[in-house]
Amino acid sequence: GGVSTHITEIKLTQQDLARARDAAEAANRAKSGFVATMSHEIRTPMNAIMGMTHLALQTELSTEQRNFLEKAQGASQVLLSLINDVLDMAKIESGRMNLHPEKFRVHSIMDEVTSITSTLASEKNIALFIDPSSDEDIEIFADNTRLRQVMINLVNNAIKFTSVGKVALKAVPQGNSHVLI
Repeated sequence: GGVSTHITEIKLTQQDLARARDAAEAANRAKSGFVATMSHEIRTPMNAIMGMTHLALQTELSTEQRNFLEKAQGASQVLLSLINDVLDMAKIESGRMNLHPEKFRVHSIMDEVTSITSTLASEKNIALFIDPSSDEDIEIFADNTRLRQVMINLVNNAIKFTSVGKVALKAVPQGNSHVLI
């Protein structure tokens, strides 16, 4: 009797573990689905805010109004970047992250990154620029959107953790590949 009772207990424990694993996996799928849906739902009004801010900046404004709208525009770009990061994490977790490599010039993305992050830099009185020693406009083959996101995160972190001075973005050719620093 003792051996069959022990085997029965092991089988019940295995069944309990399997049910717990299945429940955890279902909860994780539900969480990922919720995050992806919410990110999409939040992005729509965020794009509307960015569009309206852009249109308002095209009108005649006082210096103070322009300053407020430029700050709102910069903050909305940072918020959209965060929303995109959350959506990307949900895609990575669910195995649905697709890269879309294309050829583009590094300076164009560096210009975009400095433009997007300039509000945060000016609020902290930090100089932000593209290092002039990276004059060669390198053409690379990569996922432009993902690279931009990574660069924005890196530059924003550099600005956040710099209390005095400057943040410079620089592209440096490294043999047949190129490194962005």
